[in-house]
Amino acid sequence: MITPKQYQKDTLDYLRTYLEEARFGNNAMAFEDHQTESAKRAAPLAYRPLPELDNVPYVCLRLPTGGGKTLLGAYTISVAAQAFLEQDFPLVLWLVPTNTIRQQTLETLKNPRHPNREAITQKFGNQVLVLDVADFTQIRPQDIKGKAVILVGTIKFSFRNLLALHRPLVIVDEAHNATSKLSVEVMQRINPACIIEFTATPAANSNILHSVSASELKAADMIKLPVVLTEHQTWQEAITAAVQTREKLQKLTANERDYIRPIVLFQAEDKGHEITMKLF
Repeated sequence: MITPKQYQKDTLDYLRTYLEEARFGNNAMAFEDHQTESAKRAAPLAYRPLPELDNVPYVCLRLPTGGGKTLLGAYTISVAAQAFLEQDFPLVLWLVPTNTIRQQTLETLKNPRHPNREAITQKFGNQVLVLDVADFTQIRPQDIKGKAVILVGTIKFSFRNLLALHRPLVIVDEAHNATSKLSVEVMQRINPACIIEFTATPAANSNILHSVSASELKAADMIKLPVVLTEHQTWQEAITAAVQTREKLQKLTANERDYIRPIVLFQAEDKGHEITMKLF
């Protein structure tokens, strides 16, 4: 069993205290009471529920790439089951942005020796059923009553009636990819009990409950290579600084024996989406 890093323990504790208060019905007040200072710096806005889902807790946990979002998602199941759902065996819809990530997530959650699965069995033992969302017809009534059922899929696939009846805990991986109108409509149809997002780059309207910094990952030995992170006020400044940094590195490597070609990578958002930026 892998012991969670301190920043991971802290993230789960912040989530737990929020959900314990949100259980009494005032999600906005719970968010205001428990949003961390790091999150306020990242998103200094008031709590915003999803349309038509005012009573559903909806928060985002921001972790840099490499911060172990899948492991935290696995631990989140037991945290939410105890602190908010008050269920011995929850139904979980675990949403991912691509089929590749879906397959990877399924493999780790099904493997009894993988830390992601161990984080779940630590609470639920062998009473766990992990399925691709496309295989939902394999679920038996006794599974819903006696197992933690985890369905992994993309936002494009839902089976409305079963999910709406049992009000699942929804975990959204790479949540910045799930901000479209379609995503909101899917949430409305499945009637979730609680929605928890994980992402390194939250959308501008995300309810960021807690934000983990890259320096915390480095201190926890989660980042093996040196990382220099610079924040900018606008995306134009970020691009200018990135190009200038690449030119500076090009000059530094000009006399190296081995050929080194510094590059800049830009990730563009889909048309019409909020522009986010990171410069490494």
